[in-house]
Amino acid sequence: MAAGSAGLSGKAAVSPLLVPAPGRGSLCEQEIDTPLGTMVGIADSAGLRLLQFADASKLPAQRVRIVRWVGLSPKPRPNKQLKALETQLAEYFAGKRLRFSIAIAPIGTSWQLSVWHRLLHYGPGKTVFYKDLARSLGRPQAARAVGSAVGANPIPILVPCHRVVPQAGSLGGYTGRPWRKQRLLSLETAADHTESTTEE
Repeated sequence: MAAGSAGLSGKAAVSPLLVPAPGRGSLCEQEIDTPLGTMVGIADSAGLRLLQFADASKLPAQRVRIVRWVGLSPKPRPNKQLKALETQLAEYFAGKRLRFSIAIAPIGTSWQLSVWHRLLHYGPGKTVFYKDLARSLGRPQAARAVGSAVGANPIPILVPCHRVVPQAGSLGGYTGRPWRKQRLLSLETAADHTESTTEE
């Protein structure tokens, strides 16, 4: 899958059909401190491969998947993508940024990529039900499959899986734990309101 520019506005161009090509150059890894805990970013010249909370149980498996696909072990140093990511995440958590301009290159199946691509269409301050997300993909009976793909998202926040919620009214699960999901939704709602007021 060609790398796309992940914007929280949902205008990122992430192909839902193509498997990402290996990047060129080094695979780099960096820990990034955020108000919700330390996150781990992995990127190469193709773009951001991973952004995950350091305490997430799925992090080791996600890292292994990237190493196997790219054919390189990550070096503990930032590259330009990770430096930009650190800056933009700080702005996001400070309520000064709602949209990212980081190239992303997640690794997944065609189905997973199609779900992640669709997530980019839901902007900050908005949520979507699993069943409605499935319907938007032309698979109205695939809510569970959608849930599995959402849960496998390797780039949370930039690919906003936190905006998907169950119809029952609960927050539902989240790779970074439900309390983080609530904080992200609250942060975006407040920042979106501030941005709208400023524009008026």
